Amino acid sequence: MDTNSPESEDAEEISAALRELRARLNSWNQKYGHPFEGISDGFRTTIRSDLMPACRAFANRDDLIAALPKGKRFAEVCNFFGQFSVRILELNQPRELHIFDWNLHLIKPEFRNVLDNYQKVFYYDGDPSTSVKTIEAPDFDIVYLNKSKDFSGMRSDLRCWFDRLAPGGYLVVNDFTAWDPVQGYAYGVLPAVSEFVNEQNLEVAFIALHPRGFLNIAMRRGP
Repeated sequence: MDTNSPESEDAEEISAALRELRARLNSWNQKYGHPFEGISDGFRTTIRSDLMPACRAFANRDDLIAALPKGKRFAEVCNFFGQFSVRILELNQPRELHIFDWNLHLIKPEFRNVLDNYQKVFYYDGDPSTSVKTIEAPDFDIVYLNKSKDFSGMRSDLRCWFDRLAPGGYLVVNDFTAWDPVQGYAYGVLPAVSEFVNEQNLEVAFIALHPRGFLNIAMRRGP
């Protein structure tokens, strides 16, 4: 990077702000004897050990999706441009793929063509939590949830989609983390999911890693 470029100057300004933030947080910790909670979202909850008896770890979410049961009724909640929707078809070969998102017109043409040719892909435009209520049972065998990132929103999403999960089904949540290192703000996904797992006594079946910490977690509902 050119040290005299506008990008370099902006990078140094952000780096200086981060150094100041770290210094102030360290000062707070020393003064009050506990971490500053203002840059977190949600309660600190540890998933119970008994709910992870045989949890498998994967290097990435593609491997996790490939390990899920195939030929099932699959729901993807928020798909953005459609690239991962295509990966779901390739890796999991679902019997049906139901895609929920506010703006399905954002799916890129090359991905939409693949999805349409699969012939068993169904689209639901609008708020996913509202759209799913228009569908009658049977419920989904797998739900891939990539919607709210704040604690209260994720709690609401978990309740909504867990209610549509078939017995023995898998609820997979993207961005299982407490902090977004790219945009620099707190995520409530990790605390909300951890709390929900304990409350519902769900088995944590899979966890997938990510180079920036945006993990995936797969929970299995009881029979």
